[in-house]
Amino acid sequence: MCKFILVGIIFLFSGASMASSLVLPSAETLSGQWTVSDKSKSCVVQLNAESVESAGGYSLKFLSDCTPDVLPQEPVAWRPAPDGIALLDKDGLTVLFFSQEDDHYRSQIWAETGKILKRNN
Repeated sequence: MCKFILVGIIFLFSGASMASSLVLPSAETLSGQWTVSDKSKSCVVQLNAESVESAGGYSLKFLSDCTPDVLPQEPVAWRPAPDGIALLDKDGLTVLFFSQEDDHYRSQIWAETGKILKRNN
């Protein structure tokens, strides 16, 4: 009898953790034009679904000039994450991570001054 109760408890807890786990969005779902903004400055980037193997992510193209105020280090790729979007350098290292919020993504979520990444309509 104890064995059945133990198995039931294990299923109960494993089901709850699986239900609350985040889903990794596909590159196709997130691809499109996005605006990165920092206070009054911004730039437009195109997130593509084409693979950049050297960076372990997907291609990223700048559609407007991006000053160092907006992006201190210029990324060459991006990667979806269950809780956000990572911008990557040529070696696949994260340049900037944007955490998902309501209708946008924000870097440096611990600070009010984080940069905003928002999909263009």
